[in-house]
Amino acid sequence: MSSSIHPKRPPFDTEGIYVVIPAFCAERTVGQLIEELQSILPKRRILLVDDGSPDATGSVGKRRGVTVLSHPANRGKGAALATGVQYALDREDCRAVITVDADLQHEVGCLMKFIRLFNAGTADVIVGRRRRAPGVMPAIRILANSVTSFLLSIRSGVSIRDSQCGFRLISPPVAASIPMTYSGAQAETELLLRAALRGSRIAFVPIPTLYNGEPSYIHPIQDIADFLKIYVTSFFDFLR
Repeated sequence: MSSSIHPKRPPFDTEGIYVVIPAFCAERTVGQLIEELQSILPKRRILLVDDGSPDATGSVGKRRGVTVLSHPANRGKGAALATGVQYALDREDCRAVITVDADLQHEVGCLMKFIRLFNAGTADVIVGRRRRAPGVMPAIRILANSVTSFLLSIRSGVSIRDSQCGFRLISPPVAASIPMTYSGAQAETELLLRAALRGSRIAFVPIPTLYNGEPSYIHPIQDIADFLKIYVTSFFDFLR
């Protein structure tokens, strides 16, 4: 009787799943990404956030018919994510938000891994876990990812397998309750640490490690400073 009242969702049910693509100067890659996503999700649930790109990033999204949200000036990845996630949360049918980088470093076919695990009801935040191997991931990325993942694991008591991967699924309760106060890339670290400290169920799924030669918009000095600030302030109550 109870199963007929509350039927389990099939493992590949994509209803209410929104994808947010934070994008800056991504006209070369975002069209292919959108095309691949359209094989899984309807256009209206693909949200391209054009973060003040001086190129045709936004125009590519409009030609493809997806939802395009635009910042008049570049505000940073964290700000773009916040814009896209909030738009998704404002839709009545939103069950979850998946974030995907615009540079083709995330294999769209892996989307189903996230959705299947989410539909099983065992995780609130799901993060892609890439293989850290020389020749596959740049050495500086291996070092940064290893150190930050280790420090976040120690701080949170949760095994953080990949602290820096932008391929994530976030449930609405987590997304709505955790503000992203950093406008740059460290907003993703902030959200992960806040979620872990609040007891959210965090899971990781293996995904390929892909680097396609696209320009990096990482700012090492600023990112290190932001990470240290997030880490130190996590010992105070406002991060809980």
